[in-house]
Amino acid sequence: MHRTALRSVIATLTVLSATALPIAPATAADAPPLRAADGLVNTADPVAVGLPRAANAQTATIFAPGDTDLKYNHGVVLIPFKHRLYAQWQSSARDEDAPDTIVTYAVSDDGVAWSAPIPLTAPRTDGYTSSGGWWTDGQTLVAYLNVWPAGLTPRGGYAEYVTSTDGVHWSAPQRVMGADGQPVNGIIEQDPKALPGGRVLTAFHVQPGLFVKPYYTDDPLGVSGWTQGQFTNQPNNSGMGRELEPSWYRRADGSIVMVFRDQGGGTFRKLAAVSTDNGVTWSSSVLTNVPDSRTKQSAGNLPDGTAYLVGNPTGTRNRYPLSVLLSADGETFGTGYNLRTAEDLQPLRYTGQFKSAGYSYPKSVVWNGHLYVGYGTNKEDVQVSRVPLADISLRSGPDTATAAPARGVLSHDNGWDTGLLDGDYTVTMNLWWGANASALRLYENGALIATRQLTYGGVGPQSAAVPVTGRGNGTYVYTAELLNTRGVTATAPVTVTVTQAAPGTPVLSHDNVDRDGTYRVTANLWWGTNATAYRFLENGAVVAEGPLTAATPGAQAAVLDVTGRAPGTSTYVVEFVNAAGTTASAPLTVTADH
Repeated sequence: MHRTALRSVIATLTVLSATALPIAPATAADAPPLRAADGLVNTADPVAVGLPRAANAQTATIFAPGDTDLKYNHGVVLIPFKHRLYAQWQSSARDEDAPDTIVTYAVSDDGVAWSAPIPLTAPRTDGYTSSGGWWTDGQTLVAYLNVWPAGLTPRGGYAEYVTSTDGVHWSAPQRVMGADGQPVNGIIEQDPKALPGGRVLTAFHVQPGLFVKPYYTDDPLGVSGWTQGQFTNQPNNSGMGRELEPSWYRRADGSIVMVFRDQGGGTFRKLAAVSTDNGVTWSSSVLTNVPDSRTKQSAGNLPDGTAYLVGNPTGTRNRYPLSVLLSADGETFGTGYNLRTAEDLQPLRYTGQFKSAGYSYPKSVVWNGHLYVGYGTNKEDVQVSRVPLADISLRSGPDTATAAPARGVLSHDNGWDTGLLDGDYTVTMNLWWGANASALRLYENGALIATRQLTYGGVGPQSAAVPVTGRGNGTYVYTAELLNTRGVTATAPVTVTVTQAAPGTPVLSHDNVDRDGTYRVTANLWWGTNATAYRFLENGAVVAEGPLTAATPGAQAAVLDVTGRAPGTSTYVVEFVNAAGTTASAPLTVTADH
């Protein structure tokens, strides 16, 4: 920034922060969720809020509009997918949430050089679409799209999604579905994350209006099964809740803390609520002493468990500097750094409705040894900053590591677990001795399928088991990466061959010993890969079907009761079915004489 412009910004900051107060002492009510340590943030400092700059932080520009480009860009969200980093945001010609708003994205191999923007949507005639963020199960990338219908009163909307397996070709939009089988009528918050057991957790701003509710799903893809957590909003204004635009992290005690923008409370401090049962029930939100600029934020955990809060801790409307606050236990945030300050804030080049100077609406992700933060600078330039994990990890585990993890060994139990080379098995990583890891990433045929947090223990043994289910016949090559703050170490591959994914072969029998037209046909699978359904065919036509309970490799049976057959012969076949295929029995002929 030019010196004149910088002096102008600082003068403006000084005026805006003249009424800002130092961090309020935490009361007993504030203390349980989280607190900022006394003296950590100085809101009277308009440039850096008293925080040092992260020495190794770097910033890259994803997209900077020119005179002929879309000049409003905001709501930047990041996600790694198949060894690349994706950024999603909303764009329009000039104004925030204008009818011409679209959702777009860009891709990078290294987080520094980015592709040109690629549109995900087109302008709507019945409202507009804004960025809803990402999710992935490792094999499929999900892009959430928030739809805001025109004329809906009070203002609100709903979430759609599109999917891709290659990041290039996308499905048609569909509604995000709840556990009740109905679409979720709410705007999805942009940074869903997974709990250690795999449950996906975020929040929706539900109709009528915009009222935040925590939601969770056990669908690995995050497109269905969403269930609203039990959460009571504070008293609020009609049409919009006091709590808004949350994010969340886990404390060292395993509880989940969701932090909110205080939209209706008249403060510039964060609200927070706690869940101790994986997001099913939540405490009421309480006011913390952590400063905020009343804006969207980002929270999470580093691989070693360190909790972080990314945002603008100014205590005013100023959205600079862009800072990260850190806590080893998730209760007291006692360390912080700036990623960007007013000193390197570029000028606003184009005017537009609700555009203002600053680093707005940050969202973050851990990738390749760094914490990446995406944001809209001046709601105009799409940018990303990153800082090495080694510089900000606080827990006594990985930040004491002096070397990258030792090499782990992968194994599997297919053929040993059931005696069958079926499609359900467990892949296990064992690190027998050596420098420990704080996280494991497991890949199947090159695609990430699971991430597991590991407990750092110096140089002791570590292990992690990942169940794999529903694989069809074929060959699957598994590799893994062990991570700590000093680096990443890959394992050697292990190959699993599946040849018995489809059901075993059932055998038919009948009891028509008296050769009349009434008898029972029985299908037995004595041992083998189980089916989940069956179909009986009589003379080539389906005459009965139903479900089966799979308990591989145990026996299964199904029966067909036949009545009133005229004299003659009937030929029966049964098909046993599961997700991997269909297996037919040998035909059985039954003769009726009378």
